[in-house]
Amino acid sequence: MKRGLLFWVLACLINLAICQAQDNQSLKWKYGIAGGIALPQLPDYFDPKIAWKGQLFSSYTLNTKALFTSIGVRNIDYNNPENYTSVVARDLYAEIGLKSNFGKLSKTNLIIDYSPSLILNSTHTYFGIDPQIPRTSSSLNEYENTINHSFAAGIELELTEYSSLTFKYQQPLNLIKKQRFVDALPPLLNISYAINFNTFVSKTDKRQLMVSSLLALQKDTLYIINRDCKDNITKNQLDSLWKKNFKFSAFRIIDDHEISTIQNQKNSIHFAVFGNYYAGTGEPNSSGIYLLDKNLINVEYPYPTFTRITGGTSKCFGSSESIAVGVAIFSNRLSKKLN
Repeated sequence: MKRGLLFWVLACLINLAICQAQDNQSLKWKYGIAGGIALPQLPDYFDPKIAWKGQLFSSYTLNTKALFTSIGVRNIDYNNPENYTSVVARDLYAEIGLKSNFGKLSKTNLIIDYSPSLILNSTHTYFGIDPQIPRTSSSLNEYENTINHSFAAGIELELTEYSSLTFKYQQPLNLIKKQRFVDALPPLLNISYAINFNTFVSKTDKRQLMVSSLLALQKDTLYIINRDCKDNITKNQLDSLWKKNFKFSAFRIIDDHEISTIQNQKNSIHFAVFGNYYAGTGEPNSSGIYLLDKNLINVEYPYPTFTRITGGTSKCFGSSESIAVGVAIFSNRLSKKLN
């Protein structure tokens, strides 16, 4: 057991050292609170109730891997009908583990963790009719395993940048099933909801700034300025093509006289120029989709700055099919930036 624990601690320290050695712009730190429920997996002679837990957590993310830790309190409650008793056990626990992204399932993480815990108290309540048996008594001194060790595996669903839902099965290593109570932690099916408090975005971290901006755009509207040849496609046809192929956020194709009004709105985030435009001052014009900020300045890497649409001339797009493909590629590139 000691060798196993030493291995986990050493692995986590190595992982943390690697993270800190990397460029800080690749490091993402989350911290906050989490709460949840658990269903104890007990022998048939016990009648389990829903357990609850609350914890503080933090995690470091690098690319598709993350190291996380947490500390919390858990309350486990179950009945023993044969003995006319109920047991309420409360423990203090910690978790240290790794999360790995599934890749294509960009918002889903595989979780593996090690969790030591300490039983703080355990109370027996007798609801029978024998007057010689105390109604309430502590059974903590009867435990052989007040310190428990367990491993868990499961999945985490990232609902937003600031919240997640976790499903996990936890298996204790030093479990003893007694007739009156479970000595140590029983196996648990866990469901928990976490809230990340770290809403700070570094002003020098270009990737974090981009992610924050695109997440905000997903909840708002992309304003599209049409610079395609006027006789190439009507506004209604263009709107229809965008509706079918742009899935990243809401959008609206605007007229030139609307631009200044939209710029002054507090919630405006990005414009996109569709058609013939330039990548920056002194750059030659080309046709495609250019992403701009609210000040009509071309965004820079790591944003998807320009998406080319092929099949037309240097100033005009070709067929509706080529426009549809270009819009779909642009939408996918925005989505991938959040993966």
